[in-house]
Amino acid sequence: MTIMFHPNKTNPERFRVLDKELKIQKYFSIKQHGLAKAKKLAEEFQQTIDKKKRYRQLKRDLGINKLFREDGSIKGVKRIKRERPNRKPYECFAVQVTIAPKTHKSTEIIIKDDFQAAYEKLQQSLLSFHNIENSAEIKDMFAQAKRLYW
Repeated sequence: MTIMFHPNKTNPERFRVLDKELKIQKYFSIKQHGLAKAKKLAEEFQQTIDKKKRYRQLKRDLGINKLFREDGSIKGVKRIKRERPNRKPYECFAVQVTIAPKTHKSTEIIIKDDFQAAYEKLQQSLLSFHNIENSAEIKDMFAQAKRLYW
């Protein structure tokens, strides 16, 4: 977040560096280091936090990380079997995607006779939900994840 005086602005004893996203809080004592050095240390620490946040954001924004978990499965996709009274049972892919906070998209892709066609439709819908272009790496990951949903 930012560098601030602690405990208050009128009578500061230390500088406080707080970041709620990374859950980091560190103090730099004015009595121990002196005003100029404590502020310099706090600014340097803030720069390292900003760098970590930037790398974290870049990693999060990569298309392949939006689509796949670390174990290779596809985020937000389940293969389920629906059995309802007075209806014919069927299998489908249940897709639930969160694109931005409070923006959810969901759909069902029914697997009739052709699993491959349904799986390709699943891929295209996920790529369009996230506005990601299909790349060679993403195609390879989809091919590897296919065995999990077969």
